[in-house]
Amino acid sequence: MFEYKFIQIKSKGFFTFGLNQDYQQIIRDHSKQGWRFCQLVPIEWDGQGKWREVELVLERPANWEEEAAYVFNREHD
Repeated sequence: MFEYKFIQIKSKGFFTFGLNQDYQQIIRDHSKQGWRFCQLVPIEWDGQGKWREVELVLERPANWEEEAAYVFNREHD
């Protein structure tokens, strides 16, 4: 079973393309907590069809802390 986290990010503005936040850094920061990037979903558009807001979808195993403890604390042969 997995748990999911959703992070909304707005676009920079009408005349510029891009996102207000550094999505790559968000993914890197969350990966340190066991989250994995799953998908980017556009959730709002302007009248021109451009994305106004997107949502990053992150996932991790529901018992990720137990799994990490097992993997990193066991003795290796």
